[in-house]
Amino acid sequence: MIAIHVIFIRDFISEDLKIKKSAATLVEKLIEDIPSNDIIIDFSNVNSITPEFVHQYLISKRKIKKEIHEVNLPSYVESIISKAQKSIKVT
Repeated sequence: MIAIHVIFIRDFISEDLKIKKSAATLVEKLIEDIPSNDIIIDFSNVNSITPEFVHQYLISKRKIKKEIHEVNLPSYVESIISKAQKSIKVT
């Protein structure tokens, strides 16, 4: 049986995703401790997100060996994540 774990990011951090350290804590502490290897991060009702938060989230996400999928991304969040992914690939 495949176990999928869903995290509502607004419940764990906030509706306003601003602080880089909270992104690292989310991925490197909370997600690492979840026994499932398939994780869904639900971005429902996120009001704001900073490029710094996204950058740290993506860097931390690369460090762990789990499948992490983002769902229910508001268009502005998706845009910031897309830009950050391009900049990380370049560097």
